[in-house]
Amino acid sequence: MAKKYILSFDGACEPQNPGGIATCGHIIVVDGQLQHSDKKVVGEGAGMTNNVAEYAGLIEGLTSVNQMMEQGDKLEVRSDSQLVIRQMTGAYRVKSARIRPLHGIATRLIRELRKKQIQVKLKWVSREDNKEADALTHEAFVEYCQKMRYEYHPCGCGGTLVPRTNKQTGHKFLGCSRFPRCRNTTSFPANESVPS
Repeated sequence: MAKKYILSFDGACEPQNPGGIATCGHIIVVDGQLQHSDKKVVGEGAGMTNNVAEYAGLIEGLTSVNQMMEQGDKLEVRSDSQLVIRQMTGAYRVKSARIRPLHGIATRLIRELRKKQIQVKLKWVSREDNKEADALTHEAFVEYCQKMRYEYHPCGCGGTLVPRTNKQTGHKFLGCSRFPRCRNTTSFPANESVPS
């Protein structure tokens, strides 16, 4: 009997975008039951962006689901990234040279699923409706920071409080990496230095 799969994916580049630590996560639900979840670090530094991380999440998820699905199954791919969903549906052109090869890989994976006569639908959802994949993405970031012994300050929204300097006053503070969506700030710890 045909099964319905829902693949939700997410990606982020923390604590700064671009050039931070890119991580991604995905979950696969089959007929309403969680079947699989995974997360990974995509990379750090030059070339890393939120969009690279989002595409990595899509590719990882499609690779996983491709091994599970059979002819006649249905797949709904969900993300809170309007850019990725609209590029994958053809509503937006892919202009970035860094994204083009990733878009090509994701397109090929979807083509392979459709060759198996699997129905594939791509759908944008709100961040609230993608919180499980978002949480996995953030977990990968936190675990990487712990492994590398990077100091980080979690924000209640799931982002990271990063060093900032007020350009007018020179005042140092920690502000959320998800600004302007999240405007949380806190005092700057005395034992840290602000990057130039």
